[in-house]
Amino acid sequence: MARNLRKFQSESEYSAATLNYPAVSWVTATDTVHFDKTAPIPPFGGLTVKYNITDTTSEVTLFNGGGSSESSSESGSGSGGGGALPTRMIVDGVEETPINTWRFETAGEHIVQYEFEDNAVPQEFIKNVADSILDATEVIVGTDMTNIGSAAFNNSYLTSATCLSTTPPSIGDVSVFGGGSLNYPIYVPSSAVNTYKTTLFWSDLASRIEAIQ
Repeated sequence: MARNLRKFQSESEYSAATLNYPAVSWVTATDTVHFDKTAPIPPFGGLTVKYNITDTTSEVTLFNGGGSSESSSESGSGSGGGGALPTRMIVDGVEETPINTWRFETAGEHIVQYEFEDNAVPQEFIKNVADSILDATEVIVGTDMTNIGSAAFNNSYLTSATCLSTTPPSIGDVSVFGGGSLNYPIYVPSSAVNTYKTTLFWSDLASRIEAIQ
């Protein structure tokens, strides 16, 4: 699975950064790339979403406001059904007060990480939260997450989803990943590919499940 790098222009800038996701580097004036030689930062246990923003003049909606975390086929309202916010939100490595609208200062890729009550992703969390200036391109479900609500990742802008746990999180139906209308790959640990492919509801997504490379 391809991972993007965040590049810094000097070693001091790199060293001063506090990041909660791996795969970072710093570059010298001659464009020589140097990688972190310390132990990798443990993967984030909650939900990581990569967004691509093309316009910095407006506030964008990061998620649907949060609804029920139940994996039922009943969906909430257009705002996510209930308005519950994540219990924690980290934007580009900086702890922030959870809020579902945001104004980014720079265009390009931004990484937002969320933690939730009961370790459950609310239903319709990023369902159709995409427009001409903000795309949710990738989701990474950390090992702490035990439940993913209906239609949580039913988003046509997603290019992939990754689940880091060897135990499949509970899902109520295939709408979590867009059902039959979407076909982006779902990456899982190589040792758990068969487990995911034979677990209830996950089995209906078997053709999209691949091993993390």
